Amino acid sequence: MSNFQMEGTHQKRKEQINRWTSSVYKGKSDIAKPSHEKAIHFPDSVILFNSCVNYNIDEVKQLLDSGIDINSAINEHGLTAMHQACIDGNLEMVKFLVDNGADINRVDAESWTVLHAAAYSGNIKICEYLIEQGVNLEKITVDSKLAMDTTENSEIINLISCAMIKKNLDPQKCRNAEQQRMMNDIKKWICHNPKNVNKPISEGNITALHIAAAKGFVDIMKYLMELGADPNVVDVDMWTPLHAAAYSDKLEAVVFLCSLDNCNIDALTNDVILFSMLIYAYY
Repeated sequence: MSNFQMEGTHQKRKEQINRWTSSVYKGKSDIAKPSHEKAIHFPDSVILFNSCVNYNIDEVKQLLDSGIDINSAINEHGLTAMHQACIDGNLEMVKFLVDNGADINRVDAESWTVLHAAAYSGNIKICEYLIEQGVNLEKITVDSKLAMDTTENSEIINLISCAMIKKNLDPQKCRNAEQQRMMNDIKKWICHNPKNVNKPISEGNITALHIAAAKGFVDIMKYLMELGADPNVVDVDMWTPLHAAAYSDKLEAVVFLCSLDNCNIDALTNDVILFSMLIYAYY
């Protein structure tokens, strides 16, 4: 499996959240266990998470008093108790967690803050509270989405938009911030490696063009091509930039690469999945 494992749609995010919530301990079973069966021990983070899901503030307080890290994630996705309280719409729990040191700017594995989670879940009261608490409105996800980009709720969109205006924040500049940083980093890197635009810049033989394609940063892709980037360069899994763009649902990047005379659209990865990815990207 390649490094380009990025999810870009609301449906994918919903499925991930469902996986998150179904992958943790949700309470004790009513089924009696044989006495010889070994006891199951859950990590502290999961116990805390379970108590928050069950709205048990007294138990959460006891756990925090015992030294459990309130910002600990329960799994590799980076989900915290605070994220879940925002998803559940439990304002009382959110306030309790914040009062006890929860980080309102903590991000998960895809750079979703708790404001992203609250906005996506349609919980406007929690969004209002987080804004009052000074949550970072500039944070974007791995696919460059602000919190207000994760919801279709007009009240939440207006709420966050007004809060950004008050702070003199330009939403589009915030969305483009990562792309601009990447462009600046690439220019600095090129100054030291003028003849090595195809040189890997990350583990797994990933090049700058791979990353730009996966992010959908077409302007950066064009800049790299002008410098001599190879559109058919492969990583350790034989993924080309086209694979990265297609898998990441970056249609503009796919169209750009396919328009190049020297782009090999028949290239196969180690797991031979290019064709199905291209079909998914286009339709």
